[in-house]
Amino acid sequence: MLRFGGFANYIFAGLETNNVQRIGHLTVFRSGYFLFGAGNPAAYGIDNYRQVIDLFKHDPVVGPMIQVITPTQSLWASPAFHR
Repeated sequence: MLRFGGFANYIFAGLETNNVQRIGHLTVFRSGYFLFGAGNPAAYGIDNYRQVIDLFKHDPVVGPMIQVITPTQSLWASPAFHR
């Protein structure tokens, strides 16, 4: 049981670490992105993303915990593109 518990703990720690390294702790999306953004992600980008970044940087609670903030862009190819 101890060996299995250690193994399970190791797996979960690895998954958490991989997730943080891959996408980070916090991801911010524009309202409506999860409902409609998959069909047109460009329409749901955050226009004033620099202001949003500044809000997080200067937040008294979150700001000191931030090491890196990076904007990302997601591009989706339509199914017709793959033909």
